[in-house]
Amino acid sequence: MSKKAYARPQHKVKPLTIIIVVGILFLFAALIAVLIPSDKEKIYKAYTSAGSPNLQQDHVFESISASKLIKVIKSEEPIIVFFGNPSCSVCVTEIGYYDIQFQSYGLKESIKQIYYVDTRTLSTKMIKELQDTYKFKLEATPELYYVNNGAIVLNRADVTGDTQVAQIKEFMRLVSLSN
Repeated sequence: MSKKAYARPQHKVKPLTIIIVVGILFLFAALIAVLIPSDKEKIYKAYTSAGSPNLQQDHVFESISASKLIKVIKSEEPIIVFFGNPSCSVCVTEIGYYDIQFQSYGLKESIKQIYYVDTRTLSTKMIKELQDTYKFKLEATPELYYVNNGAIVLNRADVTGDTQVAQIKEFMRLVSLSN
């Protein structure tokens, strides 16, 4: 029995073609990554298109899901959380003031951001869990809370002021004193 020598297999697709295809795929992936708006851009566009008069493009809001919010609360770090949505006219009016006052009281150094929960994404089950376990009211929007050591320390609705802006300013002042 004689052994047959096998010929080296010939490539049907040339390496240059593979390199070009991979390069094009990489360019498409990079283009998609660049064109997808960031979380900050999504919040900014949603609220400014709804008519927010003073929300800055470089705002302090970061979207968070309810399940991730629960994990952050359990970490016992101090946080501010805003429950709202762009279809709420009061939310649209106030969101820029939250940003302005948060920054004016220097909270960006200690708390870093305001967590934003779009209430339209909350299931009935999740609302009940947030209400029962963490005592968030979640009856109307907007709702703004300061949470520390796993518990609500301050609810903006409990802060007094002559105007909404005065309430927001007082809320942020009280938070700054707590830090």
